[in-house]
Amino acid sequence: MRTVDRGTAYLGGADARPLTQPTTDDWSSLARSLASDGHLREALVAAARGAAAGRDRTALEQFRAAHVVPLTAAREAQWGAALAQSTDATVPSILDALVCGADAAAAYRALASVLPGTEAAASELVEASLLLAPERRMTHLTRALLRFQRGDLAGALADADVVAGESTEAAESLRSYAAIVFRGFDDWPRRERLAPEPELDGLALELTHDPEIVRHLIAVYATRLARARTAVRALIGRGESAETPAWLPPDVSSLLPSGPVALRRETIACDPDPDAPAGDGAAETIDIDEEPATAGAGVPALLTAAQADWAALSWLCWAVGLDGIGLPDTIARPADLPAAMQFFVRRTWRLKDRLTSGSLISRSQGVPGFEWQGVDIDALPRHLVEMAAAQYVAVRSMFIWLASPDALSPFQDDIQGA
Repeated sequence: MRTVDRGTAYLGGADARPLTQPTTDDWSSLARSLASDGHLREALVAAARGAAAGRDRTALEQFRAAHVVPLTAAREAQWGAALAQSTDATVPSILDALVCGADAAAAYRALASVLPGTEAAASELVEASLLLAPERRMTHLTRALLRFQRGDLAGALADADVVAGESTEAAESLRSYAAIVFRGFDDWPRRERLAPEPELDGLALELTHDPEIVRHLIAVYATRLARARTAVRALIGRGESAETPAWLPPDVSSLLPSGPVALRRETIACDPDPDAPAGDGAAETIDIDEEPATAGAGVPALLTAAQADWAALSWLCWAVGLDGIGLPDTIARPADLPAAMQFFVRRTWRLKDRLTSGSLISRSQGVPGFEWQGVDIDALPRHLVEMAAAQYVAVRSMFIWLASPDALSPFQDDIQGA
């Protein structure tokens, strides 16, 4: 007979230390201390992180054997498979499964999947999973996704090669994702073919923002890009003197001769509508948020936002008469500016319909799709359609601001959600 204490329930807070701590020199001591204090779930995490750091599979197996009552092989495997297939697993539920005897390799892989991908714990737990079951090729899928989060493109593609031995479809999905997310920042508006729009001939479209205001918006985009560049470098562990990956957000310091500008985040009250019905003339508000969401973001999210800002910046420079990225002294409207604006309005609507109705409305109205990054948008998985939509919304918002004399920023909510 044997008695095993499964410890107290995981409640987060101070208990989350083994899941949030960047690193320590003595994971094994921490694991023993946590176990003796009744925090067995957290102790199993600490033991796994220590085993991954020291490549010591035996130590992890011995720690688990001392604290977890083994299940039958069939039940252990069944529980592990359920964790691998679950779409709603949480940290507490996975830790409960781990302490109750579920397949440890599957539990550690599942735990790595639900933790923030930029945290060291996620990477170390998937390494612990591979340490326990190196023959499981699909664990490399999880590791590839985590490596993407930290900008380890070469490592992720190496994992994709391993995944191909189990699923060529999954491997190709990883490679396609990498090709789109980790692309360069070399697009320029003149590469986009704008179809003639006869109905726009003679359309009067005045750009009322003066060069100083346009230069300020260029500085806003440049400041956001600079922050994204810094955040990506921090995640991939490379300073400004290190080799620059081709997909790193570009250095736009030349657009900031006086340094980064202050980014707005405020709510502004609008004057009541004088034409509104009686009793309905209350002031409305608009929210402006030019601050990029960099805290806790992984490399793919940072690159997606940077690509959107770069596209909007490029089209803004083109729209005021420049032949490349720069700061204008005068405004010179291109003749096909109305066609460009209509182009982005249409494509943004088409992408939003792809996300909301699965393109059903577009197909019923005969609105064709288009290719983005060489792939038809109706063939793209949803997460890549969202990336495309972010880029087109950014450019469309810039054009709306450019053509609206009263607009304060392309980042105001009524323009972003138009």
